[in-house]
Amino acid sequence: EREAERANRTLHLLFVIGFGLIVVSVVVYFIIYKIKTAEINRKIADIFILTSQIEEQRTINDTLVETILTKEADVEGLNVIVENQKKNIETLDERIQFDTKSQIELRRQTEVLFRQGWSTINLLCDRFVEYSDLKNREVAFVRDVEKELEKLRSPRNLKSIESSVNRYMDDIIIKLRSECAFLKEDDVKFITLVYAGLSPRTVSLMMDMKLKTYYTKRSRLIKRIQNAQVEHVDVFIDKFSK
Repeated sequence: EREAERANRTLHLLFVIGFGLIVVSVVVYFIIYKIKTAEINRKIADIFILTSQIEEQRTINDTLVETILTKEADVEGLNVIVENQKKNIETLDERIQFDTKSQIELRRQTEVLFRQGWSTINLLCDRFVEYSDLKNREVAFVRDVEKELEKLRSPRNLKSIESSVNRYMDDIIIKLRSECAFLKEDDVKFITLVYAGLSPRTVSLMMDMKLKTYYTKRSRLIKRIQNAQVEHVDVFIDKFSK
Protein backbone atom coordinates (compact mmCIF):
# COMPACT_ATOMS: atom_id res chain seq x y z
CA GLU A 1 0.00 0.00 0.00
CA ARG A 2 2.85 2.38 0.87
CA GLU A 3 4.44 1.72 -2.45
CA ALA A 4 1.17 2.44 -4.23
CA GLU A 5 0.65 5.64 -2.22
CA ARG A 6 4.23 6.71 -2.99
CA ALA A 7 3.67 6.01 -6.64
CA ASN A 8 0.45 8.03 -6.62
CA ARG A 9 2.22 10.92 -4.94
CA THR A 10 5.02 10.72 -7.44
CA LEU A 11 2.54 10.59 -10.29
CA HIS A 12 0.58 13.48 -8.82
CA LEU A 13 3.79 15.49 -8.41
CA LEU A 14 4.81 14.76 -11.96
CA PHE A 15 1.36 15.84 -13.13
CA VAL A 16 1.58 19.07 -11.18
CA ILE A 17 5.10 19.73 -12.46
CA GLY A 18 4.04 18.92 -16.02
CA PHE A 19 1.00 21.15 -15.74
CA GLY A 20 3.14 23.88 -14.29
CA LEU A 21 5.60 23.54 -17.09
CA ILE A 22 2.75 23.73 -19.58
CA VAL A 23 1.36 26.84 -17.90
CA VAL A 24 4.82 28.44 -17.78
CA SER A 25 5.40 27.50 -21.42
CA VAL A 26 2.05 29.00 -22.43
CA VAL A 27 2.76 32.18 -20.47
CA VAL A 28 6.25 32.44 -21.93
CA TYR A 29 4.82 31.81 -25.39
CA PHE A 30 2.20 34.53 -24.98
CA ILE A 31 4.85 36.93 -23.66
CA ILE A 32 7.13 36.14 -26.58
CA TYR A 33 4.14 36.40 -28.94
CA LYS A 34 3.22 39.81 -27.59
CA ILE A 35 6.84 40.96 -27.86
CA LYS A 36 7.08 39.65 -31.44
CA THR A 37 3.70 41.13 -32.31
CA ALA A 38 4.71 44.50 -30.86
CA GLU A 39 7.99 44.35 -32.77
CA ILE A 40 6.19 43.40 -35.98
CA ASN A 41 3.67 46.20 -35.48
CA ARG A 42 6.51 48.64 -34.86
CA LYS A 43 8.28 47.49 -38.00
CA ILE A 44 5.03 47.74 -39.96
CA ALA A 45 4.58 51.26 -38.63
CA ASP A 46 8.17 52.07 -39.65
CA ILE A 47 7.50 50.61 -43.06
CA PHE A 48 4.40 52.79 -43.45
CA ILE A 49 6.41 55.84 -42.35
CA LEU A 50 9.24 54.98 -44.75
CA THR A 51 6.71 54.34 -47.52
CA SER A 52 5.15 57.73 -46.87
CA GLN A 53 8.57 59.39 -46.87
CA ILE A 54 9.51 57.58 -50.07
CA GLU A 55 6.30 58.77 -51.71
CA GLU A 56 6.95 62.32 -50.57
CA GLN A 57 10.53 62.14 -51.83
CA ARG A 58 9.30 60.65 -55.10
CA THR A 59 6.87 63.54 -55.46
CA ILE A 60 9.69 65.99 -54.72
CA ASN A 61 11.94 64.19 -57.21
CA ASP A 62 9.24 64.28 -59.88
CA THR A 63 8.80 68.00 -59.25
CA LEU A 64 12.56 68.52 -59.47
CA VAL A 65 12.72 66.52 -62.68
CA GLU A 66 9.94 68.64 -64.17
CA THR A 67 11.70 71.79 -62.99
CA ILE A 68 15.00 70.61 -64.46
CA LEU A 69 13.34 69.74 -67.74
CA THR A 70 11.67 73.14 -67.79
CA LYS A 71 14.99 74.84 -67.00
CA GLU A 72 16.72 72.82 -69.70
CA ALA A 73 14.07 73.92 -72.15
CA ASP A 74 14.56 77.51 -71.00
CA VAL A 75 18.32 77.14 -71.32
CA GLU A 76 17.92 75.73 -74.82
CA GLY A 77 15.68 78.66 -75.66
CA LEU A 78 18.23 81.08 -74.24
CA ASN A 79 21.00 79.34 -76.17
CA VAL A 80 19.02 79.82 -79.36
CA ILE A 81 18.48 83.48 -78.49
CA VAL A 82 22.18 83.92 -77.65
CA GLU A 83 23.22 82.27 -80.92
CA ASN A 84 20.84 84.51 -82.85
CA GLN A 85 22.15 87.56 -81.01
CA LYS A 86 25.71 86.44 -81.71
CA LYS A 87 24.92 86.11 -85.40
CA ASN A 88 23.26 89.54 -85.37
CA ILE A 89 26.31 91.02 -83.63
CA GLU A 90 28.64 89.40 -86.16
CA THR A 91 26.49 90.77 -88.97
CA LEU A 92 26.48 94.23 -87.41
CA ASP A 93 30.23 94.02 -86.84
CA GLU A 94 30.76 93.13 -90.49
CA ARG A 95 28.54 96.04 -91.52
CA ILE A 96 30.39 98.39 -89.17
CA GLN A 97 33.74 97.23 -90.50
CA PHE A 98 32.47 97.63 -94.06
CA ASP A 99 31.06 101.09 -93.27
CA THR A 100 34.29 102.05 -91.52
CA LYS A 101 36.36 100.92 -94.50
CA SER A 102 33.96 102.77 -96.79
CA GLN A 103 34.27 105.91 -94.68
CA ILE A 104 38.05 105.65 -94.61
CA GLU A 105 38.15 105.17 -98.36
CA LEU A 106 35.68 108.02 -98.89
CA ARG A 107 37.74 110.28 -96.62
CA ARG A 108 40.89 109.33 -98.51
CA GLN A 109 39.28 110.07 -101.86
CA THR A 110 37.87 113.34 -100.53
CA GLU A 111 41.28 114.33 -99.23
CA VAL A 112 42.85 113.51 -102.60
CA LEU A 113 40.22 115.54 -104.42
CA PHE A 114 40.59 118.40 -101.96
CA ARG A 115 44.35 118.48 -102.43
CA GLN A 116 44.03 118.18 -106.21
CA GLY A 117 41.76 121.22 -106.13
CA TRP A 118 44.85 123.37 -105.65
CA SER A 119 46.47 122.14 -108.84
CA THR A 120 45.46 125.26 -110.78
CA ILE A 121 46.90 127.67 -108.28
CA ASN A 122 49.99 125.47 -108.00
CA LEU A 123 50.49 125.65 -111.73
CA LEU A 124 49.86 129.40 -111.77
CA CYS A 125 52.40 130.03 -109.02
CA ASP A 126 54.93 127.69 -110.59
CA ARG A 127 54.67 129.55 -113.86
CA PHE A 128 54.90 132.87 -112.09
CA VAL A 129 58.15 131.85 -110.44
CA GLU A 130 59.55 130.39 -113.66
CA TYR A 131 58.84 133.54 -115.70
CA SER A 132 59.40 136.14 -113.01
CA ASP A 133 62.99 136.74 -114.13
CA LEU A 134 62.16 137.10 -117.81
CA LYS A 135 62.34 140.65 -119.08
CA ASN A 136 59.58 140.16 -121.61
CA ARG A 137 56.98 138.91 -119.13
CA GLU A 138 53.53 140.29 -119.38
CA VAL A 139 53.27 143.02 -116.79
CA ALA A 140 49.51 142.74 -116.60
CA PHE A 141 49.69 139.01 -116.03
CA VAL A 142 52.20 139.43 -113.25
CA ARG A 143 50.17 142.15 -111.60
CA ASP A 144 47.03 140.01 -111.75
CA VAL A 145 48.87 137.12 -110.22
CA GLU A 146 50.24 139.38 -107.51
CA LYS A 147 46.74 140.60 -106.74
CA GLU A 148 45.46 137.03 -106.52
CA LEU A 149 48.36 136.14 -104.26
CA GLU A 150 47.49 139.01 -101.97
CA LYS A 151 43.96 137.69 -101.76
CA LEU A 152 45.24 134.20 -101.01
CA ARG A 153 47.55 135.58 -98.33
CA SER A 154 44.71 137.39 -96.57
CA PRO A 155 43.85 136.17 -93.04
CA ARG A 156 40.30 135.45 -94.16
CA ASN A 157 41.42 133.16 -96.98
CA LEU A 158 44.02 131.42 -94.81
CA LYS A 159 41.31 130.82 -92.21
CA SER A 160 39.09 129.38 -94.92
CA ILE A 161 41.88 127.04 -96.05
CA GLU A 162 42.44 125.93 -92.44
CA SER A 163 38.72 125.21 -92.03
CA SER A 164 38.73 123.14 -95.22
CA VAL A 165 41.77 121.18 -94.09
CA ASN A 166 40.08 120.45 -90.76
CA ARG A 167 36.84 119.45 -92.47
CA TYR A 168 38.43 117.04 -94.93
CA MET A 169 41.28 115.75 -92.74
CA ASP A 170 39.56 114.89 -89.47
CA ASP A 171 40.30 118.20 -87.65
CA ILE A 172 44.03 117.71 -88.09
CA ILE A 173 44.93 121.41 -87.57
CA ILE A 174 42.77 121.57 -84.43
CA LYS A 175 44.68 118.57 -83.09
CA LEU A 176 47.98 120.13 -84.17
CA ARG A 177 47.22 123.38 -82.32
CA SER A 178 46.16 121.44 -79.22
CA GLU A 179 49.07 119.00 -79.09
CA CYS A 180 51.82 121.22 -80.48
CA ALA A 181 51.26 124.44 -78.57
CA PHE A 182 54.94 125.24 -79.02
CA LEU A 183 54.33 126.05 -82.71
CA LYS A 184 54.04 129.70 -83.74
CA GLU A 185 51.10 130.96 -85.76
CA ASP A 186 53.29 131.24 -88.89
CA ASP A 187 54.33 127.62 -88.38
CA VAL A 188 50.68 126.53 -88.23
CA LYS A 189 49.87 128.54 -91.37
CA PHE A 190 52.83 126.97 -93.16
CA ILE A 191 51.78 123.45 -92.11
CA THR A 192 48.16 124.15 -93.08
CA LEU A 193 49.20 125.11 -96.61
CA VAL A 194 51.41 122.02 -96.88
CA TYR A 195 48.60 119.74 -95.65
CA ALA A 196 46.22 121.41 -98.11
CA GLY A 197 48.42 120.11 -100.93
CA LEU A 198 49.94 123.38 -102.15
CA SER A 199 53.25 123.03 -103.95
CA PRO A 200 56.49 124.23 -102.34
CA ARG A 201 56.60 127.25 -104.67
CA THR A 202 52.99 128.14 -103.93
CA VAL A 203 53.57 127.88 -100.19
CA SER A 204 56.72 129.98 -100.56
CA LEU A 205 54.84 132.72 -102.41
CA MET A 206 51.91 132.71 -100.01
CA MET A 207 54.23 132.79 -96.98
CA ASP A 208 56.50 135.35 -98.71
CA MET A 209 59.63 133.26 -98.33
CA LYS A 210 62.29 131.86 -100.60
CA LEU A 211 62.00 128.31 -101.91
CA LYS A 212 65.16 127.32 -100.07
CA THR A 213 63.65 128.65 -96.84
CA TYR A 214 60.57 126.51 -97.48
CA TYR A 215 62.58 123.27 -97.39
CA THR A 216 64.58 124.38 -94.37
CA LYS A 217 61.42 125.31 -92.47
CA ARG A 218 59.66 122.09 -93.49
CA SER A 219 62.55 119.92 -92.23
CA ARG A 220 62.78 121.90 -88.99
CA LEU A 221 59.05 121.57 -88.27
CA ILE A 222 59.05 117.84 -88.99
CA LYS A 223 61.95 117.34 -86.58
CA ARG A 224 60.30 119.45 -83.84
CA ILE A 225 57.01 117.54 -84.10
CA GLN A 226 58.81 114.19 -84.10
CA ASN A 227 60.78 115.14 -81.00
CA ALA A 228 57.59 116.23 -79.22
CA GLN A 229 56.19 112.68 -79.41
CA VAL A 230 52.59 113.87 -79.20
CA GLU A 231 49.54 111.61 -79.55
CA HIS A 232 49.03 112.06 -83.31
CA VAL A 233 52.69 112.51 -84.24
CA ASP A 234 52.51 109.82 -86.94
CA VAL A 235 49.50 111.49 -88.58
CA PHE A 236 51.14 114.91 -88.47
CA ILE A 237 54.38 113.64 -90.03
CA ASP A 238 52.59 111.44 -92.58
CA LYS A 239 50.68 114.42 -93.99
CA PHE A 240 53.97 116.21 -94.74
CA SER A 241 54.92 113.49 -97.23
CA LYS A 242 51.69 113.65 -99.21
